[in-house]
Amino acid sequence: MKKILSLLLAILLVTAVFGLAACGNDEPEPEPVVETPEPEPSPEPEPEPDDEEEPDEVPAAATFNGIPLYPMEAGSQAAMDNLEIDSQHIIYMPPGLEFPIYMAIGAGIESRATELGFTFQTLAPTLGADVVGQLAMLQDAIFMNPDVIFLATHDEHGAAPLVEQAVEQGIMVIKVNSDIPSFPTPIHAVVGYGQRAAQRAVGEFLVEYLDGREVSLGMTMGLPGWHIDERNGGFLEGIAGANNINIVTEMVGNWNVEGGLAAATDMLQAHPEINVMWGGNDNEARGHQMAAAALGRDDIIFVGNGGDTAGLEAIYDGLIHITAATTPFIIGQTAMDVAYAGLTGTFHGGFVNTPAVVTHAGNVLDLLRQTDTLFPQPTREF
Repeated sequence: MKKILSLLLAILLVTAVFGLAACGNDEPEPEPVVETPEPEPSPEPEPEPDDEEEPDEVPAAATFNGIPLYPMEAGSQAAMDNLEIDSQHIIYMPPGLEFPIYMAIGAGIESRATELGFTFQTLAPTLGADVVGQLAMLQDAIFMNPDVIFLATHDEHGAAPLVEQAVEQGIMVIKVNSDIPSFPTPIHAVVGYGQRAAQRAVGEFLVEYLDGREVSLGMTMGLPGWHIDERNGGFLEGIAGANNINIVTEMVGNWNVEGGLAAATDMLQAHPEINVMWGGNDNEARGHQMAAAALGRDDIIFVGNGGDTAGLEAIYDGLIHITAATTPFIIGQTAMDVAYAGLTGTFHGGFVNTPAVVTHAGNVLDLLRQTDTLFPQPTREF
């Protein structure tokens, strides 16, 4: 009996303890404290750009009298610091007197030289193919010791030893009607248009002009050298991908009308399917047209290069269809400006890239009316 009572007392005691514990938990548990972070300070606004502060300048392309100027390739630029005006005598040396474009360049040089008080002299063989004759005259020119020699040659490597001698003697040597970046020996300047670019544009225009028409092309090259490599290369780039243009044959025309006439006569007789003819210059293109006329052909498109006065008039008259007009008279004036600047220390060398414009019936009249840029003057008023 005692054991039963003890057990009951123990149960009652445990029950009482748990009951008290339950009464203590009737109070609500406190909510957890959530710390609210202090707001981050607002970023300070970036300062407004100073309106008066100029941005870094982007170097402008070099120019000479507003005409693009490019450096010569490494090792091709002659020193300019030993040049000075001494005799006030300049000599112009084109490859031959038979080329109208070179006569126009000479007229441009002479017009500016006269304004600046220089005496002007031309030394050149009659025919452009007479390279040996030109080299003999170059020796004579060096002996005369002028301030400047303006040289246009079809044989750069043949002329190089004499050009080197002239430069060492303190004569300024300027290559005209060219864009050669690396003459075989250092020279002081090159003045002319970009031949490859000019003829690439001519080729592209021809593709548009044909508008998909199937044609057969005959080509007449000038004498071997830098000029024909650049012009021919540019033209071929311009017509690349035009599957409607089939190149039939190529011949050499010696840069003159007679050469173009002979080459075209042979090509048209051997390949009567030819209906587009390209010449390395306008002389050859005029020869092409003469040959076609003699053969009774009036269905041929004639393409040339140069833009001398006679060539522009031929385009106006419908005898030639497309050329690159290079304003040779302006090339000459620019070359003399370069010479004077070099002699007086304000020109430091390089290639002065004169403009060339694809010319055709649609824009030739504008060029013919700019008579102050032409030599000789047009044969009639336009």
